Parts: sequence; structure tokens; C-alpha cells
Amino acid sequence: MILATKVHEIMTKNVVKISITDTITDIEHTFRINHLRHAPVCEGERVVGMISLLDLRHSLPIVDRDDMEYVEGPNLIASQIMVADPITLQSSQPIREAALLFSDNEFHAVPVLDGEHIAGIISTTDLIRFMMESIDELETSMAE
Repeated sequence: MILATKVHEIMTKNVVKISITDTITDIEHTFRINHLRHAPVCEGERVVGMISLLDLRHSLPIVDRDDMEYVEGPNLIASQIMVADPITLQSSQPIREAALLFSDNEFHAVPVLDGEHIAGIISTTDLIRFMMESIDELETSMAE
């Protein structure tokens, strides 16, 4: 039943995590090879921040267009560009709470915890995918 669906049922479980000490170069590489738009920043299994592609782009080194050299930025680390203490959801919460969180705020992904440990990440894409699957199931059952 759609209304009883919990966050853990639709979240991305194999979450790519950023270490608090990863450099901006490491983070950019991780985002690029994993096709990420958001990633939790962790100390061990504890979420301490969140980085979005937009955060990353705003923090990328400025290039001197004449000399094509880095002017600033390559020494930045995750703790300097992350949004600290992000809003999180528990894996047992209903997806309605995730939807309300996204509709009331200007972000598109939230770390999901089991207790205090990272369990996954849920994004607006996960919610839309779930809604489309639910609509397809409803249409199929109505056609029978």
C-alpha cells in the first residue's frame, strides 16, 4: 500500500559517501565517476554533512584564463564546502515525510539513517520513480 511505504523501501541503499577529509579534487572525481548530484559527508558511518553538485561547482578552483592555472581552491576539503548537520530521515519513516521535507525546502536529497548510522540516501528522483511505479500498478489493476 502506497501510504504505508517506508523510506527504506525506496531509498538508494548503496550510497556513495564522501569522507570529511576528501579534497575537492577527490570529491569532483567521485561525483563524476558515480554520476552523483548529492552525497553525504561522513566520519565513519556518522553523517556530518551533505554536498551537492551545486556546492561542488561553487567551490571548484578559479582558473586564470590567461595562464590556465589554478588560482585558488584545490586544497579545499569536504568539511569546508559541505552543508554541516544536514536534515536527515530515519529509514522507518513514511515516504510522505520525505515528500513533505522536499516540498518545504530547497534541496533534493536527504541522508537516511538507522539510528545514527548511514543507511542510504533518498532523493526526489527516488520519490518520482516510486510514484510512477505506483501509478503504473494502479492503471494495470484498473484495466483488469
